[in-house]
Amino acid sequence: MIREGKGPRLVDRIRRLPRRAPIALAYCFISLSVFVSSPLVPALSSLPLYPSLVHEDGHLWQLVSYAVYPGSLGNFLTVSLFMLWFGWHLEPELGVGLTTLLYFVSAATGGLSYILLPSNQEFVLAGGVFVASATGAAFLAWTILNFRTHGPRFTGAWLLALCWVVLVVAGEMPLNLQLIHAILWVAGVATYLSLRVYRTRTQ
Repeated sequence: MIREGKGPRLVDRIRRLPRRAPIALAYCFISLSVFVSSPLVPALSSLPLYPSLVHEDGHLWQLVSYAVYPGSLGNFLTVSLFMLWFGWHLEPELGVGLTTLLYFVSAATGGLSYILLPSNQEFVLAGGVFVASATGAAFLAWTILNFRTHGPRFTGAWLLALCWVVLVVAGEMPLNLQLIHAILWVAGVATYLSLRVYRTRTQ
């Protein structure tokens, strides 16, 4: 028997992305479009989260729009990689509508947490790290609930998650951002479990 190489499997997964993880793929496409267009379209500068504009001028859309405005190319590539990975497993179970809600709640939770902490008022927030952090927690919950099916297949994901937790907790990240990530992890798991129960009951 000839074993299929990793190359063909990777190509096959890329081809299946539009059907398997359409929302994550759309999110990455929108973020890329914003990143490329932002130097040419000044109006896109209103997408990042400016706490003062939310408090004083009511720019409430920034509570979620910041997530599609990459802070840098590295930010875009890292977030996109993880969002596609998480979406590959979560979206077939939740469906398009509930997955969109999960991503929206993740972004809104991050935005609200950010503006409610006084130490963040002078800093602009951009990029999808908060969304990826919350969705990653939801993905880890998914691996636990599907452990019988996949077994230790996601050991690497748990090791990566452990490294991320250590980086957040023991690294040089400011305390206010540590608190936000902790809130996002709880919100991501709680939202995923709620949506999973809803999906099960309505099927």
